Amino acid sequence: DIVKTISILKLKKIIRMKMDVDERIRELQEEDMNKNLDEIMMYQKEAVELQTYMKQLSNDTGIVVMPVVK
Repeated sequence: DIVKTISILKLKKIIRMKMDVDERIRELQEEDMNKNLDEIMMYQKEAVELQTYMKQLSNDTGIVVMPVVK
């Protein structure tokens, strides 16, 4: 149905955003952990918020989201 399709599209977008945030955190940690600490913490907070939203959408749609490990 349309609601589930929209939720799936939202979920895909959120997953991409989460992967981008996680990648940025890795980049900042590799550069200089101490210099980038504030920015890292900001991105980590965003990652937690995205993860929470993903779980909520997952529960609402019944779609199981598997964590992506690189």
